[in-house]
Amino acid sequence: MARLRQKHFRFLLLQVGISCCVTLVVLLLTQKLLVAFPPLQRAEQSLIDHAFQRRGALEHEVKRSDIIIVEISQATLDALPAKYPWPYSYYARLVNNLKRAGAKVIGLDILFAPGDTAGAEMFRQAIRKAGNVVLAGRFQEPDRRGTIRRLAENYGNTFVDSTSNVGIVDAPEDADGVHRRYRPFYYDESQQKRVPTFSMAVLNVFFHYPPAMTAAITADGHFQYANR
Repeated sequence: MARLRQKHFRFLLLQVGISCCVTLVVLLLTQKLLVAFPPLQRAEQSLIDHAFQRRGALEHEVKRSDIIIVEISQATLDALPAKYPWPYSYYARLVNNLKRAGAKVIGLDILFAPGDTAGAEMFRQAIRKAGNVVLAGRFQEPDRRGTIRRLAENYGNTFVDSTSNVGIVDAPEDADGVHRRYRPFYYDESQQKRVPTFSMAVLNVFFHYPPAMTAAITADGHFQYANR
């Protein structure tokens, strides 16, 4: 009887050991806890691509949109007298004109480096006066969870300060160079706060929400912005 119990106990230990080993292997291969496994990553990316191809374009035709994209094109570069990068006075006039035209929010998806002092002050005044400008920022070396561990105080944009509406413009890129995912925010570890991505920062200004408000991550991996 004792021998039978001992045999049953060894069999139970063997089952538990096999289950733990299988669980550990699955976690290592799929959750990127220690190392990435390229074959599984490529398979996952192919499945995502196939799912979007099967779904096709969303049947939601937008006949009219209040969103206007002011693009910096070759025609723009040829039309203006100054060569790119342009003086900050150009952007000051752009902000002033858009504000006068009734723009509810002005998103500048440009990383501004230090330049001419006179134009910079004009641009800063235009940003403060408008009150609805969102500036772009970038991070350095985020980890897998989207945590910003090293960054400049102004997120790589010389016009960003503590009073600015700022959104992160970087998007996670897969190994094949394709963007399949979007983060609603990144975590600034140095200041212990969330920083919204650029589009979410634009929405904050548009809906008159606090500049630092970020979306909530739901249990199923989706994100919810306010009550929308």
